[in-house]
Amino acid sequence: MRGAGERRGGLPRPAPAPHPPGRAAGGGGGRHDADPGRRFSVPEPAERAALSRRVQPAARVAGSPEQDAYDLAKKTADAANGEVSEAEQEFGALRKELWGFLLDLVGCKQAEKCFKNADILACIETLATVIPWGKVLKVLKKMGK
Repeated sequence: MRGAGERRGGLPRPAPAPHPPGRAAGGGGGRHDADPGRRFSVPEPAERAALSRRVQPAARVAGSPEQDAYDLAKKTADAANGEVSEAEQEFGALRKELWGFLLDLVGCKQAEKCFKNADILACIETLATVIPWGKVLKVLKKMGK
């Protein structure tokens, strides 16, 4: 049977590390006990040195397997980004063409020519497209009876 201070294998548990004075136990996110309104504290010089060591990138060693893998991944990502931008450009051109075709099909381009350029033929074509001729003929047929 294990005692309160032992873990499996009979080894004693390590003692908890003491916290710095003026700080809450368990870290507390940098909060001070003395000033509860103050949310974060300035890191101590030792903490700043540790943070700066963590942030700096690893040194590049040409020819190392890690550097070769990084270079290959970067080339692959750059090529993929180039293909994506080409596809976006092609899609943009296709979208413009399809939009123009749809406007032609509906007759909006002719209406635009009619109003902007005062083109009589475009106005006639717009009227011919807009008026529902099938319904007009049905009404005329019923009026004739």
